[in-house]
Amino acid sequence: MPQPAPERRHVFISYSHVDRIWVERLQRMMAPLLQGTGQELRLWDDSQIEAGRPWRPAIEAALAEAKVALLLVSDAFLASKFVINEVLPALLAAAAEGLRVLWVSVSPCLVERTPIGAYQAVLSPSRHLEAMNEVEQAEALNTIAETIRGALAAERPKATLAPAATPQILRWSRTTEVYWEKLDGLALPLLRIPAGRFLMGSPPTEPERSREEGPQREVTLNDFLIGRTPITQAQWRVVAAWQERSGESWDRELKPNPSWFQGMAQGEGTASLFADERNTDNRPVERVSWHDAMEFCNRLNQRLGQRSGRHYTLPSEAQWEYACRAGTTTPFAFGETITPELANYDGNYSYANGPKGIDREQTTPVGMFPANAWGLQDMHGNVWEWCLDHWHRSYAGAPADGTAWVNGGDQREGSGRQADRQQAQVNAGDDARRLLRGGSWLFHPRYCRSACRYSAHPGNRINNLGFRVCCLPQGRFLNP
Repeated sequence: MPQPAPERRHVFISYSHVDRIWVERLQRMMAPLLQGTGQELRLWDDSQIEAGRPWRPAIEAALAEAKVALLLVSDAFLASKFVINEVLPALLAAAAEGLRVLWVSVSPCLVERTPIGAYQAVLSPSRHLEAMNEVEQAEALNTIAETIRGALAAERPKATLAPAATPQILRWSRTTEVYWEKLDGLALPLLRIPAGRFLMGSPPTEPERSREEGPQREVTLNDFLIGRTPITQAQWRVVAAWQERSGESWDRELKPNPSWFQGMAQGEGTASLFADERNTDNRPVERVSWHDAMEFCNRLNQRLGQRSGRHYTLPSEAQWEYACRAGTTTPFAFGETITPELANYDGNYSYANGPKGIDREQTTPVGMFPANAWGLQDMHGNVWEWCLDHWHRSYAGAPADGTAWVNGGDQREGSGRQADRQQAQVNAGDDARRLLRGGSWLFHPRYCRSACRYSAHPGNRINNLGFRVCCLPQGRFLNP
């Protein structure tokens, strides 16, 4: 029987030994906040390393007991082989299991070109501790301390598995493997989702369900890789700008800045930046059609697939729901209800006696909200996500092996608001409606449920439609 994971309660701080002065100052700031809590600051720097000693097991053990990790990032930190070879791989694995990762810039460096840049910066990345005056430094350290305290106090949503006796239980392991694809210096993190089976759809007793979410049926899937978050504006821009090389052939042009929620200098729309958000590069790309999303995958396959052996595409509807649930059978991966602190949706409305809250009225940076039990973020809300499948109003006759249902289909969506249907811009050509999953910033929380199904014409480009990529580790056999 698997052993329970250690309780996460401590703070893991990683830094270069040349930056230790900041750790000492932060320790003094944090001391009264941690007193009597049983929580500790556990420090790791490259001066601790003894030649020939295997440090990875010790780091992994420390991270397994950490609830929060703080990285003090500088040019020396990023130049450290200890950080790159020992700390970072262990940290990324722990983050997929629930570790909250925060970072602060000590001095100017290229942190946003590393995987660390995908996590939450406590301060604006352009604010470097070394460049501040004494008063600003004290205020910054206070902000860091309060952010850590808030992260320690936050309750981490727990996945709820079906009882072991039920045949619909998912088989999943505690560790989620993380893979990193490089897009001209930007990281595209992929998580390996374990093989297993689950009960797809919603039961008749689930509040605010629609009949299109049934009949429930058991689906068995092989393992696959899927993006940890939706594709961001920065990731999209890189691939859209790729020029054909010898042997490559693009099927369609991609606008480099299609999103509505971005700065006026780049796009048509405008976005209200959040605290510590310098630009909208880390927000999900939107106003991309299903065809645009498939062209993005086509380019990844031609340029990256030859090297990695992976075939990139959109997830099948079954893959998407399986990954979203992450072992849960409740309406949301976080339980029976949801709050605006867990996802970006229209907080003027509630679900199943849950609380109302903020309506942000726009997209939010990916990774801003807690991950599900498998490390995936933004599966609920933010932007609807295109799936590979044609729209069918029922699961009757759907594949039971996790493959995309791409034959036949119904041409009218079975759920959704009349205004959204009128807003859709229908293009000539392939009229097979495609599946959308996850809800969005514009919609009520009921649409963010794991089982909720929506559809749109594949040519639609609306400011709440995005996508994430999916692939099999070794080929194209599951997703045609």
